[in-house]
Amino acid sequence: MLSVLLAAVIPAVATAVPASAEACGLTVQTPYWSNSRMHTKGTMSCSSNPRAVDLDIQVQLLENGSAVGYDEKGCWGGYASCSASTSAPNHAGDQVWCVLAIGYYDGYEFDKAYSCEQTGY
Repeated sequence: MLSVLLAAVIPAVATAVPASAEACGLTVQTPYWSNSRMHTKGTMSCSSNPRAVDLDIQVQLLENGSAVGYDEKGCWGGYASCSASTSAPNHAGDQVWCVLAIGYYDGYEFDKAYSCEQTGY
């Protein structure tokens, strides 16, 4: 089901990432509860940016495998970091909350990161 969801939300892109992307990394914040909502964040960071490249990030918050929150952000013109965050209301009962982030470097899919909370909310 997750692959179907991703295909619907994320456009197809070329797979060859430029060598200059080696200094970059993608991280996600495990979903956490605050003020009756679940929150998460994804960040793509580059320690060096030799030219004015574009960084893009897409973040999905998943509740029991279904997307309930989404954000994307483009950082153009040589930014060293690009972040996107999203949240959704928490519901009574025990859900499994996860985050999926996809980072893009100059239009190329750079990496994917996935994490789930370990405590039921």
